[in-house]
Amino acid sequence: MLGDVVSTSSRFSYVTQEKKETLTANFRFNPNSPSEPDEPIVRHRVKVECSEGGNFSGTSGLVLTGNSVSLRASANSGYEFLGWYMNGEFYTALPNFTFTIGEPERFDASILEGYIPSFVVSSIPKEESAYDFRNVDEMAADFVPTNPNAIQYVKAGSAYETAATGNVVVDGVCENLVLTDGFSFTAPEPFTATKAGYTRNAVNEWGSICLPYAVESNEEIQFYQLKKVDNDAFIFGEVTGLAAGEPGVFVRLADGDIVLDAENTIVCTTIGEGTESDGITIEGTFDKTRVDVDDGAPSYYIKNNTFCRGTGYFTVPAFRAYFQSTISNSIKVYKIMVEDGTTGIQTVVGVMDTTNGLIYNLNGQVVEKPMGKSVFLQNGKKYFINK
Repeated sequence: MLGDVVSTSSRFSYVTQEKKETLTANFRFNPNSPSEPDEPIVRHRVKVECSEGGNFSGTSGLVLTGNSVSLRASANSGYEFLGWYMNGEFYTALPNFTFTIGEPERFDASILEGYIPSFVVSSIPKEESAYDFRNVDEMAADFVPTNPNAIQYVKAGSAYETAATGNVVVDGVCENLVLTDGFSFTAPEPFTATKAGYTRNAVNEWGSICLPYAVESNEEIQFYQLKKVDNDAFIFGEVTGLAAGEPGVFVRLADGDIVLDAENTIVCTTIGEGTESDGITIEGTFDKTRVDVDDGAPSYYIKNNTFCRGTGYFTVPAFRAYFQSTISNSIKVYKIMVEDGTTGIQTVVGVMDTTNGLIYNLNGQVVEKPMGKSVFLQNGKKYFINK
């Protein structure tokens, strides 16, 4: 039923009543003009709204079928754009998009409060040891840290997550942590490494070690911890491995570079406490470290397969350890020995370096000059004074 005829004119005026009314325009096909009717022109209403914290621009209102609507959303400072929703369903995460109208549509731009605005990182110092890019969506294409050990904390789902190279941490996980010897390491927050690896050129048969993840002794390397100070020697005992951040010493059992790998391991942020015995502690470092020597409390270190007593100051490379006395120079250390865990047999692996021109007594102490009848070492030679 068509209802009551209000007017037969294409244009007319009408006074609305006090009730709900629907006015319908009706057409009849006229084969004479034109011969075939055109498709009816249909306009659809496009409604666009934006939640608090942002704004939009683009087409809204009545739009012809088949025409395109272009919309653009932008978040205010302190907010994040989450995405466009069409008729209540998620449509796109792109802030700008174009849509072809086919029926009435409603678009909503969703904005989230409490977000630090995204920015492009192109002027970040490349020599840093750690970067927090979790508020970064884009990264300059040529950004590569100078330090290969640099940790990059990245936001999951960001464009930079797939573009980043190196030691990348996403949601607390680094798929492949690679530590390069000779470069510093800093991790502001602990994380899990699916795979972790460190390689050291194995010129030396023994030395010190301190890594930010746990390692185990194997057929190629044996780790030791300070057990005691006995007379003129540091004596180290075998251990099955070293915890993350725990300093120790090692003896290499096979030829080739030292390769220390781990899987699904926790990477720590700080150096752990080394063992202590008779006023001597072993200290580790993840960074190149200068140690200033107190003549009243001597320090010792390992360099080039040699046990050395520090004078003035010395430098410890990254991922190494050194020995620090906390009491007076009554400590008389001349060599390093390791003790077999099964037999208890002690083997000397390092003796004091005496090629630096200084004069040492047999206790490893630096002396200004020998007094009375004595034996002393200087520049790698032993001298006797009999007077």
